[in-house]
Amino acid sequence: MSTLRVIARPVNFATRWLLAYGIGRRAISTSSIREKYKVLFFGTDEFARGVLKELYLDSQTTSPVISHLELVCPPHQFVSHGKKTKLKWKADTSRLSSKYGIKTHFIPTADEGKMIRWELPMATMKGGSEPFDIGIVASFGAFLPQRIIDELPLKMLNVHPSMLPKYRGPSPIETAILNNDKSTGISIQEVHPTKFDAGKVLAQRPYDIKTGITRKQMGQEMGTEGGKLLLQVLRDLDRMRANAWEQDETQVTKTRRFGNLDARINWKTMTAHDIMRIYCAHYERYVPWSHLRVKNSLKMVKFLVMGLPEGQRHMPVRRDFLDLVPGTMSHQRKTNFVEFNCIDGGRILVTRFIVEGKQPCDGLQFNAGYIKKFKSERMLSESVNMNMPTPPFEYPEGYSRPTLEKALHMFDTPLEVKIPGFSPTPLRYSMKDELAKEQEELKKQEQAKKAKK
Repeated sequence: MSTLRVIARPVNFATRWLLAYGIGRRAISTSSIREKYKVLFFGTDEFARGVLKELYLDSQTTSPVISHLELVCPPHQFVSHGKKTKLKWKADTSRLSSKYGIKTHFIPTADEGKMIRWELPMATMKGGSEPFDIGIVASFGAFLPQRIIDELPLKMLNVHPSMLPKYRGPSPIETAILNNDKSTGISIQEVHPTKFDAGKVLAQRPYDIKTGITRKQMGQEMGTEGGKLLLQVLRDLDRMRANAWEQDETQVTKTRRFGNLDARINWKTMTAHDIMRIYCAHYERYVPWSHLRVKNSLKMVKFLVMGLPEGQRHMPVRRDFLDLVPGTMSHQRKTNFVEFNCIDGGRILVTRFIVEGKQPCDGLQFNAGYIKKFKSERMLSESVNMNMPTPPFEYPEGYSRPTLEKALHMFDTPLEVKIPGFSPTPLRYSMKDELAKEQEELKKQEQAKKAKK
């Protein structure tokens, strides 16, 4: 095996590291550039936006790999309010193309997801129209048929946010967060004509996952790194393709599309960190939610902004918190959050809610409008019979209550990434200080009793 093939084909973590940070980077960067490419980019979300931005920035340099760049993405979505029409959704890549003046081609709504009737456009150049050289795909969401791939002289490459063959499919970033993975990666692969993410791999680069990072933040970071890796591949495309390797089908793991039900909180099984991972993995797509009984109706309550306690700043609101069943709500006067107990003795803090049929509210308003007004004590994992009293919480078989020491020190190590918009009010007292005072008072009472004797 030649030296180049070892660089281009990472079979273990060490060689992947060399590709990302050492020999691989030097070997690719010193290779001669084949030519400048006219690129048609297919992409939608923040990951694709990061890749697209790197390609655009390269096209503006004095020695670019990209000579011309255009975008293909889903069309804008609008919603009507009477006679007024309001923009509901716009692809992240489309927002970037508007900023930088990149020509954009929208998939017809009827054709979206299938690309059956869609025709490959020509590159709009200063001297007239010319065919594109290559297609680049990143988080596009639609399957590209063989006829489109074949129309491009250099076919198509895909930038995928995982270390293929692990996490093929539509949600590799979300799945990595939910599985509490410590690392993932970026793969540059050829677009397979019949399967998603099954093409030959040209290059890979590892990516460390920081605790507390959201799907959106992670996508932005990985998109930037993916764009840089892609440019290195394009600088030496012929050799990289010659040394590409087939994916090991025995190691394939697949991801799936998520929905609103995947964000429902199960208080019987989910720890504080489990709920936090749901929040981070589905950030700005699906909001963690639970049921709240309000008189004789069951309301869906969404946790719009939430996070974990910050060590000594947020000791438990109630001293008897370990005696409270999971889902119990606690609030301290003049604080902007509501505390929820979890099955592992942990707690989550929610600073912003939206109750079904109502406007968003903060922790103070939620406490006044629901906890105090309706005497609501806890959230429910599932619906209950409204004609009967709420059944008591049932702990899972074999449940063991955590120790006070473990529960108090559970959040001593802060998250590596700050949760956007999460800024809970510090408590006005420290439980440890309060417990110390009680111990001191008990000692004084014991000493007083001994003195009397």
